[in-house]
Amino acid sequence: MSSQNKYDETTPAGSYWARDAKHVVVRAHLPAGRLSVTQWHTLRQILDKHPDLDLRITTRQNARLYGADPVLAESLLEEVSQASFQPVGKKGDVVINPDSGLRQDEAFDVYPYALAISEWQSSGLGRSAQVPGKLKPSMTSAPDALASISYADIGFVARRNEAGEAGFTVLGGGSLGAMPRLAVTLLDFIPAKDVLRAMEAYAQVFIDLFADSKIGKKRMRFKIRELGEEGFIAAFRTAYNQVKAKDIAGLPKDALRKRDWGEPADRTHPNMVPTRFEGIYSVYLPVPAGIVPVDFVQTLDKFFNYLEYRPELALSAEQEVVVRDLAGDDALALLDMMAPYMAAHAVGDQQNRIACVGADLCRFGLAHNSAVNDILSKFDPDDLPKMGISGCMNSCSGHQVRPLAFWGKKSDHADFANDVFEVVVGGSATDDQEGFTLGQNIGSIALKDLESFLQELIARQKASGQAWEEFLQDHTEDLKALVATYQD
Repeated sequence: MSSQNKYDETTPAGSYWARDAKHVVVRAHLPAGRLSVTQWHTLRQILDKHPDLDLRITTRQNARLYGADPVLAESLLEEVSQASFQPVGKKGDVVINPDSGLRQDEAFDVYPYALAISEWQSSGLGRSAQVPGKLKPSMTSAPDALASISYADIGFVARRNEAGEAGFTVLGGGSLGAMPRLAVTLLDFIPAKDVLRAMEAYAQVFIDLFADSKIGKKRMRFKIRELGEEGFIAAFRTAYNQVKAKDIAGLPKDALRKRDWGEPADRTHPNMVPTRFEGIYSVYLPVPAGIVPVDFVQTLDKFFNYLEYRPELALSAEQEVVVRDLAGDDALALLDMMAPYMAAHAVGDQQNRIACVGADLCRFGLAHNSAVNDILSKFDPDDLPKMGISGCMNSCSGHQVRPLAFWGKKSDHADFANDVFEVVVGGSATDDQEGFTLGQNIGSIALKDLESFLQELIARQKASGQAWEEFLQDHTEDLKALVATYQD
């Protein structure tokens, strides 16, 4: 049987075929990317028992295990389910800022509302379970805390009105990929208790618009092109007014977490961020390309054993592991413990390499991201801008809103050096949308020329004296000419 036909064979629920059609990918999804120390220990045990598996973090704040055959996948799915991961259903579809509940500038903690949406989407009680295409929400507790709000299917920005009432600005209709578009404001303010009603209204519009559609890919952006933005906004508001009177289950209450172990740190570190709770810090640990090395998992798990309290963890949309609720000395101790990992894997203080798995593992990928990562690892991470690397145009890495990016156009499975990537420059995304800019495609480059191209690019940026974002936006035409010198 051909590998293409084998993709149609059933895999265990909570998994899907990898590119080679011999192994499957096991989902270890998490509502809003939040996980416990116990769940992290489960991942460590799995990797200790099965060293051939790879753990990856996605830009949707989920974990996935690669390299299992279907038989092993069955036992892995049982193990992650017992640890309260969510391999089946839509509970991993909501993205939030990983520091929600801790930020000094936030309106309120959106995590309980993200959990409510996750439960609602997975329960089958609402229309969102019947949506014929993708409906992946994003939420942020502060205006500049989550860039994906700018291009979300549906997004919720926490705010308070003049009376101090908690609520959300609702955005929708955003998308990256082949037909990128900025999300538009659907409602300036809704009470926080109506967040599920907004989800219902969006789902209702989605279902109605595609009721008679025969197209295979049902994406809201197709219909927005037909309706226009004003027509889309009007359709949503009509649906929202219809569901406002609907009886919808109450939202969970935010259980206030005691943090009586706080202790101010005696020094600072670029990866350590103070929170609104005195003596409590978050530590941000970048995971380049979302590939989590075993020594990273083991070191972090050992660290938790030293603590007399239990912090929380969060996976960020920037492919970072965020350790929340640490006392100052413990935050610094963790960074000292992780220093050998950061040195061994050429990890800088900030995340600068966000990537999907590409053609190495994804059957839709057109080029091999692993080869790009090998080249990037030769450079000092502090010399590079924030980059997105996608194996195809679908923008799973958000490459269209990164300062510098590459997306796969053609692969050579016999020799990765001949893979071809499109170069994209000048993208950015901010949550207030004012800084949202789609990057420009400036030409194609073969993987064999990428190292030389980056060396020249870094030299020009340093000579300019400009920050990377400014340099890449100001010199687009010059960079087009540079890329052209590498084309046959």
